[in-house]
Amino acid sequence: MTFFAFNIATQIANADTSATQSARVTKAEARARQAKSIKNAEALNAGRPANLQKPQAAAWKYAIFTEAARRAAAASALEMARAAEALRIAEANILRYNTKKKSLYETKQHLVNIYFTIA
Repeated sequence: MTFFAFNIATQIANADTSATQSARVTKAEARARQAKSIKNAEALNAGRPANLQKPQAAAWKYAIFTEAARRAAAASALEMARAAEALRIAEANILRYNTKKKSLYETKQHLVNIYFTIA
């Protein structure tokens, strides 16, 4: 792997690591994501010409970072959609079961606490 690809892979892996820490996934899943990020960076760098001048190299690097950012945004949008759906289901379950046992005010306070915990 070239230094250029390694640099991009490291940055993508670091972004993935911070995302996985916030999602509290296992170490094995975090390692799998990092390996996938390195593989993606190598694939993006595979078509890079060997002898680029500085302006061309900067343009190539910008294009690769743009593509990496686009992929990361698509992945995070999907994760956010999944989290929103899980929250909606949790909210429905809490409203269904807690209204039988607690007052409506206590149920709403419980939901507010969940929102602040997730945010």
